[in-house]
Amino acid sequence: MTGRQICRPTFSETVSSPFARQFLAFLLATQLLTACKPHSPLGKTEVSPGAERLRIVGQNSAVTNLSSCLSEMERNQDAAVEKLLALDLTQSKLFSPDTPLSCSEAEFSRLAPAVAAEAIKQASADLQILKQLARELKTRRDEAKTSGNSALAERYQSRLLQLAARLQGPENLKLTQLVGSGISKMAAQ
Repeated sequence: MTGRQICRPTFSETVSSPFARQFLAFLLATQLLTACKPHSPLGKTEVSPGAERLRIVGQNSAVTNLSSCLSEMERNQDAAVEKLLALDLTQSKLFSPDTPLSCSEAEFSRLAPAVAAEAIKQASADLQILKQLARELKTRRDEAKTSGNSALAERYQSRLLQLAARLQGPENLKLTQLVGSGISKMAAQ
């Protein structure tokens, strides 16, 4: 070859290019975020009992009172508020076992990436409904204060604070704990 020599870049030159650095950073980030597990000989990943539970849609399991309040909130706001007021928030489990919100942070971190992605969508939707329910309690508390019904206002306030405290417990997902913190701040207004 006379005139122009075709040279391939060395490995170190290739890796030091901006594109290569961004690509490697992206690859590393995806590996960390998906928490890749070593390949098993059968091509199957180990799934925790909690993950398997989340995979089974429509499983017949006990529905907790708070989960039933969330379901009711989509149909009848007044009935959901009344259920929440009658609810004993000292019970051991806030959420039904077949919902992602029933998982602890440790259980959630063991979910397969695809299952976790679906679970976070459902958890986010459930938490949005929970926030609507809390806002409704606050609105009713404020209306009761304005109308001079301090006993009812105190009942709503007490329930808001109890709900916030339970949601902030270490047995819940961090996202659920943040919602609990937000409800606590809302109750203080």
